[in-house]
Amino acid sequence: MKRSTLILGLISFLIFTISLELWTQESAQKGKEDILFMEIPVVFASSKRLQPITETASSVEIVTAEEIKQSGAISIADVLRNVAGVQIREASVSSHAIGVRGFADAQHVLITLDGSSAYLHHVNHTYVDFIPVSLEEIERIEIIKGPGAVFYGGSAFSGIINIVTKTTREIDGTHVNLAGGNWDTMRGNVIHGGSYNNLEYSLSVGHLGAKYMSPPRDFFMNTHSRMSYGAGRLTYRLDEQSSVSAEIRHSYTDDGISRHCTNIKNTYVTLRYDQPNFWVRAFYNKQFKNAVSKTVSVDDDNYELEIMRIFKWGKNIVSIGGFAKRVNFACRNVAGDQNKSHIVNYALKAENEYHATDQFILTLGGRIEYYSEVELVGLGRGSIIYKPAENQRFRLTFSTGYYLPSLAQLYGWGDIFPFEFNPSLKEEKITSYELAYYGRLSKRIKLNTAIFYNDYKGLIHNDLSMTPTNDVDAYQRGLEFGFDFLFTDWLSGFANYTYQSIRRSDFVGFEVDPQNMFNIGLQAKFAKWSSNLAFHHVDGYYEIYEVANPALGLLETPQRVDPYATVDVRIAYRSTDRFEVALAASNLLRNIHYETNPTGWIGADKVGRRISVSMSYKF
Repeated sequence: MKRSTLILGLISFLIFTISLELWTQESAQKGKEDILFMEIPVVFASSKRLQPITETASSVEIVTAEEIKQSGAISIADVLRNVAGVQIREASVSSHAIGVRGFADAQHVLITLDGSSAYLHHVNHTYVDFIPVSLEEIERIEIIKGPGAVFYGGSAFSGIINIVTKTTREIDGTHVNLAGGNWDTMRGNVIHGGSYNNLEYSLSVGHLGAKYMSPPRDFFMNTHSRMSYGAGRLTYRLDEQSSVSAEIRHSYTDDGISRHCTNIKNTYVTLRYDQPNFWVRAFYNKQFKNAVSKTVSVDDDNYELEIMRIFKWGKNIVSIGGFAKRVNFACRNVAGDQNKSHIVNYALKAENEYHATDQFILTLGGRIEYYSEVELVGLGRGSIIYKPAENQRFRLTFSTGYYLPSLAQLYGWGDIFPFEFNPSLKEEKITSYELAYYGRLSKRIKLNTAIFYNDYKGLIHNDLSMTPTNDVDAYQRGLEFGFDFLFTDWLSGFANYTYQSIRRSDFVGFEVDPQNMFNIGLQAKFAKWSSNLAFHHVDGYYEIYEVANPALGLLETPQRVDPYATVDVRIAYRSTDRFEVALAASNLLRNIHYETNPTGWIGADKVGRRISVSMSYKF
């Protein structure tokens, strides 16, 4: 602990020294890169409408398409490791649990693709590794920290991650991307976008795979993970601002999810009608999978309909929406036994953003939701934003949220898996308080910082040996701060630090989340060359789930996960505007470690060094 404190102190001193030097020596003339650095991004996910990131009611961070490319990552989860407050736990190369301000269990964070849920309600999971989208299709990733249930419902307990794909105009042509490396790592895709009169279309197909680093523990376990996927989208432009679109995405995974599942099929179908201040979204997603050497199969079908209307008058922006959902779940085994269940879900939501003056923005919103097994639930969010100067913002946010029990927790698996269940389970509750600051200390330095306190009531205790109950309370306090630097026109960097401490009534004395995490990165571009270097440190903690998988229940004795540090690097050469080759390495120094529980009947895979060579070409 003393050593970690010393390292943090030295890093903080270095950041402060560099910041002061750049601030005092800053040039008075803005170059092209300075202007780009000072742009204020626009985001969608916080209130389900486009708004400047400086006016959102919750803390939001963005990972851009350029940052995704420069990271050299091979998965969405690895892309998010650089974000303050986000923790990634790798159970295997094809199975990652994501946490936002704690709860890195694959359940309490909602992941959406263009605003549509990737959630699986039978176990309340988001398997981010099987979302049918390639990294090169992503325009940005929006990370909302804290409860987002006003606009998303019970699955957005501790945060939301919204993956925004590129429009046809942003794709503009045909792109071919290929990569390969050690541990049988392979990744390739073809993406095409075009138009004919008012009709725009895009197509993409891809494949990725890798070998697990640890050998199989039993004959059920797989040695490799492989996924193929495809997507197609049609958009008809009614005018410059209005459109009708249809999209289908499908992925097939041969092996994955804790190395015990095969034939995993994910299908997404989306229909949208968009106007500047009104939109309608119909969405269907389905997952089918075989588990434990095809002895068990699971179907999870989700149907959603959502309508949003935005009114603007005077100093007010009012968002009003309705939501309806039905989920069907079926589990079968080879003996013919099966268990079926379903839920229905309806919600009304509204939020008003009031621009009292040029310096003050007041936001207040609420949601009333009917969930067929929990009945009525309600929640709210309020924030006050104070802008003392053009590029500075203080924000105070109060928000509440909830987590709805999964179908497996409510109804069990029948004779398939004899796990305990409880149809009387209620929602878990969170109340969150946050004070945040955003500022541009100069035209080359940005600062984001936040302190937060979360209070949890009625968390579900579920260790499979007893009936699950809502008898766990907890509280959490935390701190985040991050700097972004533009050292020169060709060199930029970032540094962020996260402190969080959670106290649970069921695991007294155990740190179930790492207390300290920090990331440091540098990006350089010179002539036709570019490079990226990132360092990550994560404190030790205790894993309370079997490979970060709450569907398998809590561990009776938490398992220690040792602290670890990794270095990722990427070097690229772009010979023309159309062709680039790159060499990337994750965990370059080969710090062999585990990020979740390595013991038990499943056991996590070890994390080692992966090296890949890639090329991309645009026709």
